[in-house]
Amino acid sequence: ELLDGPLAFLLREPAAIDLDIKTAYVQRHTQCPQHAPGFTAFLELGESPYVVRRQQAWQDFYELAAPLGPLSTEELWPLLRFEGEVAQGPGVEREFFDLVAQQLQRADPRLPESPLLVPATTDQACRYVVPRGLSVGGRLECDGAAREDEVRAQLRCLGWLLGYSVLHARPLGVNLAPHVLSLTLLGLGAAPSAEDLEAADPQHHRSREALRGMAAGVEELCLNFTADHQRLDGTMREVELIPGGAAEAVGPSSLARYLEVDLDWRLRGRHMLQVAQLKRGLDDVLPSAMLNLFSAQELGLLWSGVPDLQPSAWRAHTQYGGGLSESSREVEWFWEAVEHMSKDERALLLKFTTGASRLPPGGFAALGPSPFTVSKHGGSSDASLPTAATCMNLLRLPPYRSRESLEEKL
Repeated sequence: ELLDGPLAFLLREPAAIDLDIKTAYVQRHTQCPQHAPGFTAFLELGESPYVVRRQQAWQDFYELAAPLGPLSTEELWPLLRFEGEVAQGPGVEREFFDLVAQQLQRADPRLPESPLLVPATTDQACRYVVPRGLSVGGRLECDGAAREDEVRAQLRCLGWLLGYSVLHARPLGVNLAPHVLSLTLLGLGAAPSAEDLEAADPQHHRSREALRGMAAGVEELCLNFTADHQRLDGTMREVELIPGGAAEAVGPSSLARYLEVDLDWRLRGRHMLQVAQLKRGLDDVLPSAMLNLFSAQELGLLWSGVPDLQPSAWRAHTQYGGGLSESSREVEWFWEAVEHMSKDERALLLKFTTGASRLPPGGFAALGPSPFTVSKHGGSSDASLPTAATCMNLLRLPPYRSRESLEEKL
């Protein structure tokens, strides 16, 4: 409300506004998009428009969403459930997002060699993903059996989910490369940054820096104005960086130009059509004026979530029920077990209890609609397993007799 009144000047300097306040402001000022008549018919019948199979959550959602149109700015979870299950709620939505993130980045059953998002580089340590395919000559080249129109439509649908993720601060678990975030936010004319290349492909960045520092001998490397694009099957596709680039050798006088066009192709040119489709989907849900309140780093955080689960922060934002308190013996055993867990095990514990393996921006303090809660449940038995209610972020622990038993069953 203050941003609509005496603090409106801050909208010209959005870096001064906290991320949670931006998200609330954007949600307040974003109108629900118009749905196709078929969507309204679902709601009038009291049915869920999005009924998906766990094994094909992304493909099913895409096939259902494409004819219905962009997502509403309202909550998704009342409209979503898994096939053969009656449960609905925020926990179901979080688990759906987790499954979609996994399936976007691995083979789809119908297109086994072609996930929609692929690693930004062949480096196994790469943390970032980029949209699949290659923009060249005004068309999108796709790997395997995928059709260009199908990939374009899926990328637009992904843009709808990304827009919803921004509006509701619900991380999708998709860690887009910094240059893709910049193109999405600043437009396809955004100047590429060497820092973005270093983040996305440090090995190629080091090669470029070594090349830039060469005083002589560039001709001996036999470079020309081309670049190699590696397909998902491992084969290479040569791309000319300038017209006739395959026939133009790189020498001392043309080295600076080569480095410039190489950077532009790697961070902008080869992703242009894919990012345009993502942005088209985002624009369907979220006006550009609202999107521009966020920085590229903030968008990255909203879309990827917080993967680092620190036990101390987790404990500080946990509540207790069923007769448990901070000083209860079972609670001490529980946190000792969490301390001993690996990073992946903690993510699985969070997923078991909340439906999501990552935290929203703001960490455990922003976990909603209820704080993480540990409660005692059931009679004394070392044979029982813990249970959870993901929509309430509730972990139910039987009253185990020993720390070892609790840790084993957890």
